[in-house]
Amino acid sequence: MSYSSRHADYAQCSAPANEGRRRSMSSASFSRRSALAFGAGGLFSAILSGCTSQRKIPENKPTKSTSPSPAPTSPPTAAPVMTASDFGVVGNGITDDAQALQALLNAAAKAGASIVLGAKTRIRVGRTIAVPSNTRLNGNGATLANSTSGKGGRIFLLRHVNNISIENLNFDGEKAAFNSPTEHRHNLVLAGAINVTLNQIHSYNAKGDGLYIGDQTNGPSINVVVTNSVFEQNHRQGMSVTCVSGLTVTNCGFRSSAGTAPEAGVDIEPNTDNSVIERIAFQSCTFMNNLGPGLLVALRSSPSVRQEAGTYTDCSFVQNWDSGVILNNSRGAHFYTGEMSRNGLDGMTIRSAVNTSVDSMVLTANARCGVRASGSYSMLTISRSVLDSNGPGASSTYFGIDSSPSAGREGVQLQVTETTYQNMHGGLRTNAASSYVSLAKNRYTNLAVNRVLADASVTRSDQDNPSPRPQLTVAGPSSTKATIGSTPALFGQIELAQEQR
Repeated sequence: MSYSSRHADYAQCSAPANEGRRRSMSSASFSRRSALAFGAGGLFSAILSGCTSQRKIPENKPTKSTSPSPAPTSPPTAAPVMTASDFGVVGNGITDDAQALQALLNAAAKAGASIVLGAKTRIRVGRTIAVPSNTRLNGNGATLANSTSGKGGRIFLLRHVNNISIENLNFDGEKAAFNSPTEHRHNLVLAGAINVTLNQIHSYNAKGDGLYIGDQTNGPSINVVVTNSVFEQNHRQGMSVTCVSGLTVTNCGFRSSAGTAPEAGVDIEPNTDNSVIERIAFQSCTFMNNLGPGLLVALRSSPSVRQEAGTYTDCSFVQNWDSGVILNNSRGAHFYTGEMSRNGLDGMTIRSAVNTSVDSMVLTANARCGVRASGSYSMLTISRSVLDSNGPGASSTYFGIDSSPSAGREGVQLQVTETTYQNMHGGLRTNAASSYVSLAKNRYTNLAVNRVLADASVTRSDQDNPSPRPQLTVAGPSSTKATIGSTPALFGQIELAQEQR
């Protein structure tokens, strides 16, 4: 299923056309120049041992320097600071402070000054604020409230600007106050912005996205860093990414998106074939309690530029109403440590994916499967992971891993190693549309069915059970198993087991 068909024009606030309508929380290392002080000096003396000459060696005597003495250095001057009160920002939550706030940002950028807002003030914004290049803003715990008009009214717009730092600032979209249907009233928009750092941001109640990153018309947003922030209770997404080259997100939360599809914590979904999606990394983030999936990756099927899903390290995809992760036309999605647990459907649902890895993850208590591949995939690797108690219930027929591409689709190169299946109906299932399955050093514990394998046996490497032919094995009352015989090719290799060691 394609989410791209749900896209609407992205035309508000001079943003580029074709903003994707979505279906459905490491700091950055900036290059710093270090000045090295070099010095050379000292006296050299030469002693010639064994010299028979009676010539007197001249003494080294100090000479008077003709060079001017260096000017005394003064301590560096601190960067100027401008405050909200300097420009008449009231911050009482009632007065429209948009004009005063815009003047403050413009003046500070021109003067090379940093900005500090009033501590924990509430600044009402009646029109979108265009953030200029070289802005350094410390919100000081203040809140910006969205009172803009129109279906595309945003709070902050960073369009074709660079070198922006915003920290300790809240964005309240006040979605309940805007009754007209829309999904484009984003709190914070980065459109072709370069070198942007967002730290300690709380973006909530947007009738759109908490944070939107992209500008496929005039090039991607580049080198965006988001740390220690929360995006929650937004109408469409916590964060949407449509065009970016370099996105690092660390220690952030994406929670409780609900209102219009896809209602994901994060949606990575380019609008066009030439929208770059590359160098994306999430670390120690939580995707939780979203009405859609925790993470949706929906890339283009045949892009003309690089589009990759990115890496997710020590992240938690938990208690989402849909699946923890959905991959559609995904390429290069890699998940290391962390968990995909207690989601309303699967831990991970694969609709179409190339080069996907799940390493040292815990996938537990999902309503259906731990990993379910219902569409085409190639190079799916699952290693050192635990699949536990997925598809709970006595009547469950779900498996920890289910490779069952639908008609007309195929799954190629499934590799499962050193993975534990336990406390559920079944461990692994493949269907006839699966091929080149490789299994090694996996453990099966307390399952009704260990495996149902119907993939092409001639392409299978099975070090879990290297039997030359499919067999139906039933555990009897004793620990000795009795072989019933070969099973039809339709059902492949089936292993039934009582509670195992």
